[in-house]
Parts: sequence; structure tokens; C-alpha cells
Amino acid sequence: MYPSGMRNKIRIAIISAEDPADRKGWSGIPYFISRALQEGGDEVVLLGPFSNPELPLRIASSLTFRLSKGINWLIKKFTNSRRYNYDDSLTVGVIFARFFEKKLQEQEPFDLIIAPASITAISQIKTAVPIFNVGDATFKLLNGYYPYISNLVSISRFETYTTEKLALHNSTLNIYSSEWAADSAVKDYQVPTTKIKVIPFEANIEVAPSKAEVQKTNFSFKLLFLGVDWLRKGGPIAFECLTTLRGTGLDVELIVCGCVPPPEFQNPHVQVIPFLDKNKPESYNLFVNLLADSDFLLLPTRADCTPVAFCEAAAYGLPSITTDTGGIRGIIEEGVNGYMLPLAAVGKDYANLIARLYADKEAYLQLCLSTRAKYERELNWSVWSKKVKELFLGI
Repeated sequence: MYPSGMRNKIRIAIISAEDPADRKGWSGIPYFISRALQEGGDEVVLLGPFSNPELPLRIASSLTFRLSKGINWLIKKFTNSRRYNYDDSLTVGVIFARFFEKKLQEQEPFDLIIAPASITAISQIKTAVPIFNVGDATFKLLNGYYPYISNLVSISRFETYTTEKLALHNSTLNIYSSEWAADSAVKDYQVPTTKIKVIPFEANIEVAPSKAEVQKTNFSFKLLFLGVDWLRKGGPIAFECLTTLRGTGLDVELIVCGCVPPPEFQNPHVQVIPFLDKNKPESYNLFVNLLADSDFLLLPTRADCTPVAFCEAAAYGLPSITTDTGGIRGIIEEGVNGYMLPLAAVGKDYANLIARLYADKEAYLQLCLSTRAKYERELNWSVWSKKVKELFLGI
């Protein structure tokens, strides 16, 4: 039975400080979560982004953000580039809580709140509606692993950790995309295992191609590198992989999409496509064509959680060659939809693996089939939304 009565669908509020309708926000995950739930027959109301609060809260938020940015500037100037993470401060948590509490009260009663990557927004919110927090990592994992959330002053580390701990314990369930993240919530934040679930993220594809449309019959000798951060995503290793393969006589090309490599990586066999805005049809169409036309998604990443790029590649039967780091094991199943190399692997190691796959066409085509099968079985948002609904009905 639904908590709000004998209704045929769940009424769900999506809470996000950023715009959940924007396909650029958090790799488009909030957008595709909302869409999948709607397509599953449930009613979805977007309560984000945080904008235009009423006058008292508007004044408080304006002063808070201005003061926080000023503090951050001073800290960076006088402490060797250390910084203050004001986005996840306890004060901002209070402001977000008041804003979204009012949003909830203005609407009809909800059955469920889903908060993708919005720990600050739900950290101090007071509501009787069950909250499902959705994430791919914790601050404890990312601090020192991802540059953007590292090198914080001690007070900021304390606030960021406390904000997240409040959010995890305030949530009815915390749904993570990997065991890597889920284990940290239990170990580092003392969240009961009964409040933790693992469901992999899915492919952010507007309309998934049919199996017949993506069935490969031959090599294109194109390697696809997707990422907005050339260094963190392992761009230099991908480049070394390319040059090594070409040195063996393989006429391969590296397509870099999402960033512009430094000048020293310019090469006639490297095609660069700057950042694509998936909100624009022409950019989105180019993106999916890259997935369809390539032989491998090559992403020797140095630090990652669970990139949805692997799920998107799987929708097109495109195997991923990547690194065993972070939560990537939550998506890549060795020998099924790709392969993971150790973090210490260099470009030649990636080249050797890819060369072996190129040398056995039948094995490669079978890998493409199993990659697509994993997408159909696990890596699509329809599967995710059904699992979330089952969890809701079980609370």
C-alpha cells in the first residue's frame, strides 16, 4: 500500500540545489532519474534548483554566500591555496533546509523524496516524508582523491563531513552506485547497513538504440576518450596507448571528446572535440554517433567514482578499457563489458590489451554483444527506477 493511500502511482519530490532538469548537472543523472520515474508511471515534481527564495531567506542566503566566498578568498590567499568549501557548510545546510521545507509545504503531500547528489540540501531538512539519498561517493573517499574537494582547512573538513553525516542519518535510505561508496558510509559515517543499498548508475541516453542497430561487424580502429579533465581521466596514458599501437602497425585514431589536451599532445591521429552540451540536439547526436562509431571507450582514469560514460558506452555495445580505481567495479564486469587495469598500468599496458583484442575479431565481437547484454540487464534507468520503487514499497 502506498503511504498516502490506495493510489496507482507514487508522488515523488526531486530535491536538488542545482537544476534537475539540466542534463549537464551531475552528468545528467538527476534529469534521467526524474524521467525514468515518470516513464515508470509515477508523478515527479522537481523542487530544485535553489533560486529566488522569499525576502528574509534571500537576504540571509545572499549574505551567507558573499561572506563564505570572502572567507574562501582570504584562506586561499594566506594559507598556500588551502580553501573553505562553503557549498557544504552547516550554514548553507540551514538555508537549503528552510527553502526546501517551504517548497514541500506548498505542494500536495508527497510519498517520497529523492535527493541526487544533494547532501547539503537534505542534511538539516525536517519532514515526515521518506528521503532516498542518491550518491556515488562520500567526502571521506573524495578528500585527497579528487582535487576539487581536497586541500580544505580543518574547519571546512569538519563542516563538510558533519553535513554529510547529518544527511546520511537523516535519510531513510542511502542508495549508492557502488560497494566502494556504500562501505564508506557504513565505516566512516556509522550508517546502519539497513539504511544502505547499492544500485549501479545507468546510461544517460535519450532513446536507446535497438540491439540490431548497434551490432558491430567490423573494426573502425577508433578509440574514444571521454572526459572534461584531461589529466584526471588519464589523457597522457591514452595518448601513450595510441602511439604504442601505431608503432606496432595498427592504424588507430584517438578521439578526445570533452576537453582540449595540452599542446604537447597534438598529433595528426588525435581528433579533438571540445565539451559537448547534451542539452543541444546537435551536440547530443554527435555524442551518440561517437559511441556508435568507436571500437573501445578508453578511459585510463586516475580517480573516478562510477562514470555513467561506461553505461552509455554499453548501450552501444562499446566495451570500456579503464582503471581499477574508486567505484568503477560497480559498473565494469571484467571480460563482460570491458577490462580494468591496475592504477600503476601505463600506456603500453593498455596498448597490449587492446592489441590482443584487435587480433581476435570473434572474441571482440562477442565482447560487444555481452557489453550490450549487460546494458539491457542492468545498466538502464528503467531497471534503476524499478529497484527504487521496490525499495520504497518495502519501507
